[in-house]
Amino acid sequence: MEFKTQLEKLYFERYVLDVAIATLEQGMTASKLDTYQFLSPVDAWGFPKYPGRTVILPPDADLLEELGKFIEANETYLSEPDCWLGTWINPHTGHCYLDITTSCKDLEEARKMALDLSAKEGRRIVAIYNSKLDQTVYLEKIMKFQIVDTERAYRQLLTAPDAAVRETIFREELIAPFSGLVQFFGGDGMAAFAGWGMSPDQFAADKQEQMAAIIETLAAHDAWNKAAQALEDGRAAFARHANRIPLDSIVFGLYVADMSSVPLQRGYTGFGGIPGWIMTVYGVPDEYNLYRIKAATAHELHHNVRGSVLPGNMMTATVGEYMIGEGLAESFAAELYGEDRIGFWVADFDESRLEEARQVIGGALNVTGFNAIRGYIFGDILAEHMGLPKAGVPAFAGYAIGYRVVQAYLKRTGKDVVEATFVSPLDIIAESEFFD
Repeated sequence: MEFKTQLEKLYFERYVLDVAIATLEQGMTASKLDTYQFLSPVDAWGFPKYPGRTVILPPDADLLEELGKFIEANETYLSEPDCWLGTWINPHTGHCYLDITTSCKDLEEARKMALDLSAKEGRRIVAIYNSKLDQTVYLEKIMKFQIVDTERAYRQLLTAPDAAVRETIFREELIAPFSGLVQFFGGDGMAAFAGWGMSPDQFAADKQEQMAAIIETLAAHDAWNKAAQALEDGRAAFARHANRIPLDSIVFGLYVADMSSVPLQRGYTGFGGIPGWIMTVYGVPDEYNLYRIKAATAHELHHNVRGSVLPGNMMTATVGEYMIGEGLAESFAAELYGEDRIGFWVADFDESRLEEARQVIGGALNVTGFNAIRGYIFGDILAEHMGLPKAGVPAFAGYAIGYRVVQAYLKRTGKDVVEATFVSPLDIIAESEFFD
């Protein structure tokens, strides 16, 4: 930028400061470089005119400095009559987008223009936005969610008159939506769910008081809505890579299970290892695990996404691959909701045995065999409980080491977890230098 007088320079610096402050306060701005004026909401659909020039800043970037650089690099484009400076902070990741924005009043024409620009510049425009309507329209659908209304089913079970009715409700309302998943576990829905600690007997007369208390606790903490919101948050985080994710739909349910026989649990768990199905599971809900319901759900969603992007076979997977999958999933949850919500499988790890676990797992990265690798991931206590070979590591060592490897990788490369999702486990391990 060139200025004829010091006053012009000060006016520009004040404009950049105003944009930075408004962006941080409001989450988005639209302004004209030639007048330094913020634009009022208009009934038109905005999108990047030059998506290849869009800049995405990490949450800790110096916004004031980066805005100045962006404006200087794009002064000519920002001065075009149909363009303005657009800023937006992704509420799920904290990343700030700097765009050269234009608009079109007609929705379908705007959609077509945005898609054409994406193809022309080789950089995908995720969505178009109408500031007057405060409405976002995504250009491509990504991960449609079929959410099972388990709360309704559980309340039906609590009032069912007899065992036969309970079994019918359980089969039709809780098992049937996951019939596709059940096929991976032998095809017998009742047997598969029983193996996961779930059955109509949980709602027998002598257990109804306990189950009613569990359901009411989940409802009082808005657990069902929070889990659903986590899916939406995760989808939004991956939206910019929608064309890279071959995952059309996901069945999700917040389920209740008897987890009393499993050691080292904190009353909640989840399953998302097979793309297309996700469960967030509670045993006994309490302040600790309810605080983490969004993070736990996001963790499982990440497994679904990564499993579709880099499909593998658990029978031939390695310790390193399994470990990185868990590390990425927990890092995704932390990136969305903060490290104070990460699971006990990482947060409660025995730090005094960190170096020991690093050495053992570092020497076993290429070990294969589903039973063998789970010993490294879950640790000796759970391995003994599940009848698996012990690996000589503390509880949840694979989770804790995987999280630290991924965090080291993110720090060294500057990538976020969404970007790292598409990177091979071998590359993440190598570039993290965690085992060097």
